[in-house]
Amino acid sequence: MTGSRMVSTLRRVIYVLVIVVVPNVLLRGAFSQGLLKVTVLVLLVGLLVALRLYESVRVGGGLRGPRPLTWVTVGLVLALLVSSALSPQPWAAFTGATGRGGGAVTYGACLVLLHGVFRDFRGRSVEPLLSAFLVAHVVVVGVALLQVYDLSPFDWAEQMAFGGPVGSTLGNPNFSSSFV
Repeated sequence: MTGSRMVSTLRRVIYVLVIVVVPNVLLRGAFSQGLLKVTVLVLLVGLLVALRLYESVRVGGGLRGPRPLTWVTVGLVLALLVSSALSPQPWAAFTGATGRGGGAVTYGACLVLLHGVFRDFRGRSVEPLLSAFLVAHVVVVGVALLQVYDLSPFDWAEQMAFGGPVGSTLGNPNFSSSFV
């Protein structure tokens, strides 16, 4: 396998890991399941960015995506940074530390994913990504069903459910698994 094919395959594997691991990672010792998920998301997106930078250096120049998408992505990232900086609590707005980790870092990581998926799967089948979404969702709903019938091996459901009987592995009772 050539270097570029290996990097491309590795990128696709990381996309699938983002889709499957982030909603399903649970760690008993974690201070916050939401913060754990954000950390995993940002680390995996960081790997994607590192692979993109490696590829750019290897070919001797920047690899660009479609200009409109790039400009919109850059504009949204700048808006996230400015709104975080002007917030009464800049660090909390940037990291999302006071809530579920949904700060500018998380939104920025999602924008990087959007841009990357558009670039990497344009003209290619997205079937592996759709299959990963299906597998991840089955696991998330399976955990919710275990909670409904009080068979869950996890004892932190109350922490994740905000007082409800079922907490999604996404750390929020508003997700579909909690409605099952």
